[in-house]
Amino acid sequence: MAVDWVADMYCRQVKRCVAPAKPEPLPWEITEAMRQAVSTQELLEIVFAHEIRLNAIHVTAAATRLADLGCSGEDDHILRLLDFVQERAATLEARGVANTLWAMGKLSQRGGSTREACLSVACALELQLQAHIGSFSAQHISNCMWALAVLDGCSRNPATQAALLRAAQRRMSAMTPQGASNIIWICARLGLRPSESWLADFFAVSRQSRMIWPGQSVANMMWALATIGSPLPRRLAVAVHAVVLARAQTFDSQAISNIVWSMAVSSKGEYRRFFWDKNKQCFYLFISL
Repeated sequence: MAVDWVADMYCRQVKRCVAPAKPEPLPWEITEAMRQAVSTQELLEIVFAHEIRLNAIHVTAAATRLADLGCSGEDDHILRLLDFVQERAATLEARGVANTLWAMGKLSQRGGSTREACLSVACALELQLQAHIGSFSAQHISNCMWALAVLDGCSRNPATQAALLRAAQRRMSAMTPQGASNIIWICARLGLRPSESWLADFFAVSRQSRMIWPGQSVANMMWALATIGSPLPRRLAVAVHAVVLARAQTFDSQAISNIVWSMAVSSKGEYRRFFWDKNKQCFYLFISL
């Protein structure tokens, strides 16, 4: 009896001393921890602590948080996290592909070895991009095309670029003014020449939303159309010039330079006299600023 009593007391004492095992965090808790990470080192620790349990949502969360933290992060931490994202690229679906590509475009502006690593991730995402492009929303398409332009067109694959243009045309009616402006600016950056039907759809959306276009979006659109050699249709040109005159005070020096250059280019060809008369009003206004 004495032995049993001692054994029982020993077992109770051990149970008091040994703390219960901490439960593993739920998937959404890991995602939230990534979003709340305050440094690339903390983000890296989260990834390595739960690497086996991480899914596609976690990969995207890690990539987008890394893009936010990248400017102040250590090169070694960033490169190790980018290796992780590249290894899991094949697990991403439409939203993840678009958001991760956007993150690579943003992070690549850090330059150096980080930019090279971002290019590698973007190239690894190309197959996923082609596989899911039919499911992309208007915002997904804008994000992907912006990233490819910022990354200097890491994929110069004509089939990929043509697929993105077709997807953009299908979603054109859902584009925001900023999104539509980004798309045409990206076409100019990548040297793409959209078809006449594509441009017709773009101009139709532009006419509907012209009064809520931010000033910078108008400047980007005018520069892009002049760059790809596509003049504004006469009716849209009247509306765009009115927006330029109304919002001239909001333009920075780069926007004014782009607008003036695009107006000079557009003052040629079939509507030369029409465009020149309209452009003179804007020139005089810019000179007076």
